[in-house]
Amino acid sequence: MVERISQLADPIGAIIGFALTIMVLSYIIGDNILFRVAISIFIGVASGYAAILILYNVIWYQVLVPVFQVI
Repeated sequence: MVERISQLADPIGAIIGFALTIMVLSYIIGDNILFRVAISIFIGVASGYAAILILYNVIWYQVLVPVFQVI
């Protein structure tokens, strides 16, 4: 089951990447809904990634781990 999912990850990622690229390039013909959706997805993914990095690297390793080592 895991092997099947990992085999499908590359083609699915390529299709999503191609679709998002076409959506961004649609800005050439003018500001449209496809471009706005693509930009919203990029902003959402980037802010989620930044939040996870902050939680993992700052909150976990610099706040919680030292507290648990003292206890």
